[in-house]
Amino acid sequence: MMTQQRHVILSMTAILMAVMFIGCSSEEEATPPTTPPPAPVRIAEVVKQDIVPKHTLIGSVRASRRSVVGSAVAGRVTAVRIEDGDAVSAQTDESAANTGILVTLNTETIDSDIKAAQAEFRRLQEQLNELKTGSRPEEITRAKAEYDAAHAARDAAATRFARIEKLNEAGVSTADDFEAAKSISRAAEQRLKAAKADLELIEAGPRKEQIEQAAASVEKQSQILARLNVQRGWHTIRAPFDGFVVKRMTEVGQWVAQGDPIVEIMALDPIDVVVHAPESLVGALRPGDQVPVKVHALPDDEEELSGTIAGIVDSADQRARTFPVRVRVDNPQRAGGFLLRDGMQAQAVISGRRRSVLMIPKDALILGGRLPVVMVADMTSESEGVAVRVEVETGIARGELIEVTGQLSAGQSVIVDGNERLQPGQLVRVVED
Repeated sequence: MMTQQRHVILSMTAILMAVMFIGCSSEEEATPPTTPPPAPVRIAEVVKQDIVPKHTLIGSVRASRRSVVGSAVAGRVTAVRIEDGDAVSAQTDESAANTGILVTLNTETIDSDIKAAQAEFRRLQEQLNELKTGSRPEEITRAKAEYDAAHAARDAAATRFARIEKLNEAGVSTADDFEAAKSISRAAEQRLKAAKADLELIEAGPRKEQIEQAAASVEKQSQILARLNVQRGWHTIRAPFDGFVVKRMTEVGQWVAQGDPIVEIMALDPIDVVVHAPESLVGALRPGDQVPVKVHALPDDEEELSGTIAGIVDSADQRARTFPVRVRVDNPQRAGGFLLRDGMQAQAVISGRRRSVLMIPKDALILGGRLPVVMVADMTSESEGVAVRVEVETGIARGELIEVTGQLSAGQSVIVDGNERLQPGQLVRVVED
């Protein structure tokens, strides 16, 4: 009996404790949670600045002039005066040590053609001089004598014809004698006219048209001779400009055809640095703009140079969408040689257009997502506010600041310390600006 009562009492006690525990738990669940305190942060202001973007473009040093010199005529090579790497000059002074002659070809055939042309020129010139001089006195004297003789013969024939004519009228002479005398008289008259005309021609000298024709023949032969001399000059191949031999392409004894390459040369002063500017930058560039150039292969005191934009190619690389830009640089010298050489790597700092941008400290950026994120402090009081998440895109950096574009405006406050642990809508308290 006592045992049963004890069990009943224990059961009721357990039930009562369970009810009390459940009640206590319900009261605890009904109590609302407390609000966490504002997170301490530091902030900075979004500022608007005018910047001129600087772009460092990697390029290559290129010779300002490059040429593969070919032969203008066919011929056999008789002399080669250059080797790879030699300096060549375009000067034509034969008395100078280096006359710019690269290669010479055999000239025997062209020399014989020139001599024949010179002889023909002299013949035509003498013929012209003879026409210009006119008739000689001896020729005029002979023409006068022939005229006088023709005149005398005409008079004699006329006298004989007159006598025969009278005899014929008297019926003494025959008809044949009359006709013969008449024919002789007329022939004498024609010879007299011819002699007179010859005398007048000799006394007048050559016609103007004859002299002009002879002068034209002389001029034509002069041009033929000049052309042959030019062709002979083509047998001596010279450097078209001052530079250096890149590659020699012939040897003594070799037969070269017209147009065959002989030597490749390039000019190194001035020299070009070719870089490729993106389409967003090329519109800000103008020929004549000054451009800093850096070549790491040069000695430390020479690696920074100054160049000028010499040209911008208007056709872009279709894959990279970049435009070639030529920066002309004076090639520095040391120990008698140029420091910049074709093919070296170089850097050119290109300036873009001046523009106004929004700048924030780099510490305000939260990286790791699709886009960088900035936590903006939307201030509700002088020292407290709410964190707002804003996605941005970055641009040019200047010191500790960086350009951003997005839903920001100048004068807003961005969180630069404590921003990585914040959630959007979380309260913040500014501890230090």
